[in-house]
Amino acid sequence: ADTSIADNGGNTPLHAAASGKQEDIVQQLISASVQHQQLDALNQAGSSALHLAAGAGRSSHVKLLVTAGANKDLRDRNGNTPLILAVLAHDPATVKTLLDAGASLKKRNNNSQDAHAIATQLDYREIAAQLQQAEEQSGVMSIFR
Repeated sequence: ADTSIADNGGNTPLHAAASGKQEDIVQQLISASVQHQQLDALNQAGSSALHLAAGAGRSSHVKLLVTAGANKDLRDRNGNTPLILAVLAHDPATVKTLLDAGASLKKRNNNSQDAHAIATQLDYREIAAQLQQAEEQSGVMSIFR
């Protein structure tokens, strides 16, 4: 299958599957996308399949994508990384998956907000605590908070 074919919105088959429930299809499309160097392909909204999976709270898809080599710190058109999108989705499991994969805690979106600032602003206490702990473990504490 040609995984580089995209719809009018620039979505490849992997984009379409990333936010869905069919993990086996995602795995097959990841394999085909890796072969065609399409893993980090962006749609017209500037989102990769990893952005879509993280924003939909599909932690198993996120794990498959980062294991295959998807760029875990890629920014979308709004400057949001998959970690920021997982926070916005209020999904602690996907946040944990991305943190375990080494997603950057330092990346800020176009509003100059990082994942921890967003979690704090939205009062997502469990996620804010996860990010705080990750920051402390990595020594990335921000002096601007």
